[in-house]
Parts: sequence; C-alpha cells; structure tokens
Amino acid sequence: MEPVDLKKARKEAADAAEEVKNVSKDMVENMKAQIQKNPWPYIGGFAAAGLLLGFLLGRRK
Repeated sequence: MEPVDLKKARKEAADAAEEVKNVSKDMVENMKAQIQKNPWPYIGGFAAAGLLLGFLLGRRK
C-alpha cells in the first residue's frame, strides 16, 4: 500500500471543487438565459409544484 500524499490530495480536492464551481456557474447562467427568454413554462411549473406541495402538506391523516 502506497503512502498518502496529503499535499497532492488537497490540491486534487481543491481542483475538483473549482471545477464544480465553474460548471455550476455555467449551468446557472444558462438557466437564467432560458428563463429570461421564455419564463411562462417555468412560472407554470413552479405554480404546479407549489399546488402539489400545498396539497401534500395540507392533507390530514
């Protein structure tokens, strides 16, 4: 079994975290552009999700 190089592991973890940050930032920018382009499907989807959540939470057992 090889010894663990903590400096290398930290660098790889930091690189992975930076990559996730960059990818998620790109995803958010794409989503913002799509919502600004055509907001009505998103408004309808959130309204339906809110109604469903309200129905589920409002039910009595």
